[in-house]
Amino acid sequence: MDEKTFFILWFFAIGALFGSFINAMAYRTRHRISPIAHSRCEGCGHNIQPWEEIPIISWFILLGRCRHCGARITIRMVATETGMATLYAAAASMFYQDLTRLVILLLGITIIVYIGLTVSQSKGEHT
Repeated sequence: MDEKTFFILWFFAIGALFGSFINAMAYRTRHRISPIAHSRCEGCGHNIQPWEEIPIISWFILLGRCRHCGARITIRMVATETGMATLYAAAASMFYQDLTRLVILLLGITIIVYIGLTVSQSKGEHT
């Protein structure tokens, strides 16, 4: 595997992690939950274990359901993780030689997706 391919795959993984993180932060912000609280199943309140939180992979292994109670895990989670992973990989591919621009672009992508998630989760709700 050449250096550029490794770089792109690395940023795909980082993008998936950031997608998972901002998805959780958007949800927690909207529901006024502490940002450092453990992730829990919305159905049964079971603490989600670290191996159940691996971006993209865990959703498929668990077949989109809580391991404890079987409640559905929204596809929005895996869609956000996959989307962020793809955006990060594409940005890494385009700005492989220019790390400053890459970091600025990734920061912008992350902020825009976070705002979008926060707005979409609050759509139709009145505060």
